[in-house]
Amino acid sequence: MGAATNTTIQDVIDVLIDNCIPPSWIDHGYTYGLNFINFNIANPSYRELLNTIDNERHARLRAYGAPLTIPEWDGWRYPSDHDIACLHDILDGEKLPAGEDFRNNRGWAVVGTTGIFKFLDDRCWNEVQEFARSHPVHLPSFPELGDMFPFPTSSPVDHTTMPSTSAADHTTVLGLGETDVDMGTGTAPPPLVNLNAPADAPPT
Repeated sequence: MGAATNTTIQDVIDVLIDNCIPPSWIDHGYTYGLNFINFNIANPSYRELLNTIDNERHARLRAYGAPLTIPEWDGWRYPSDHDIACLHDILDGEKLPAGEDFRNNRGWAVVGTTGIFKFLDDRCWNEVQEFARSHPVHLPSFPELGDMFPFPTSSPVDHTTMPSTSAADHTTVLGLGETDVDMGTGTAPPPLVNLNAPADAPPT
């Protein structure tokens, strides 16, 4: 992550194109990316960068909702022999004097949950609101595609709809007294699906 400041959006686009990675794969990786920044934002070295990334994440959630997953790759599955071996390694590591307690350090998930949450553990609601007001986000504009900005930022968004690939130029910033939109992900765990998916299927 230390090279992030020297990486441009065009660099990322070039890598995706060169490796034939479609946008739907990127959307599917949202859960991983969300948990990655949630785990690393407590590091002071990355705080400023990840604050900015999380600010744009909230702006995009208000505009488009949460990215869709690929159904064939989504859900939970039975653990493979490799998964079980890794789990034993983790548990053995926790027994060491300096071992990390993964269960209390965001390394574990409850079976059936999606891994999606709205606020990062180390960015409270007030911090998110204040940062958003002082750092307006300019969402990209692609008028040649004829796709207008789909939602007003003050209205609730159905997070189950397909995120648009483009939008008219729009600056999203919270005004005084305005609150962020609750994406309504709910607390009830989803049904278990794809339990027999191959062990090497991409994670959710």
